[in-house]
Amino acid sequence: SKETPVYLGAAVRYFSLEDKLTASGSDLMVSRSIKRIINDKKSVPVLDGGALVSGDIIEVNLTLESKNAYQYLILRDPKPAGCEPYHLSSGYRFEERKEENALYGYYSELADKETRFFLSALPKGIHTLTYKLRVERPGTYTALPAEITAMYAPLLHGNSDENILEIQ
Repeated sequence: SKETPVYLGAAVRYFSLEDKLTASGSDLMVSRSIKRIINDKKSVPVLDGGALVSGDIIEVNLTLESKNAYQYLILRDPKPAGCEPYHLSSGYRFEERKEENALYGYYSELADKETRFFLSALPKGIHTLTYKLRVERPGTYTALPAEITAMYAPLLHGNSDENILEIQ
């Protein structure tokens, strides 16, 4: 009988019951900002608790900051209740990085509770992914923190702050 080493990894993640969930992360961080689109050329930031009206279109910007180059990441952004996706199809998206003279792609998947982004590679630096939502139902809603995780190394992760949306 040969002795074969066994490797094991374990991770525990949780959100506390605090009133405001805050961002965390070290080598990989994510932040979320929300803007209300006024017309094709103008948008205004939506601050926590900022008033929106049913029918508004909002743009969600997820800014990723990576201290190293990483591969095979998943970014999950929970959809706030009261909002629905503006673009109704999943698929590959491509972003041009003019300052790096590069084009990088990712797969965007719409689900009932969240939008998921699958990144096969993320270069070192700051990157922004954007998508739109349509504001539908009046009320006060919480957008839980966006979370980025390495698919094969779950100890490498980060999450954003939560956001509060007031829809009239």
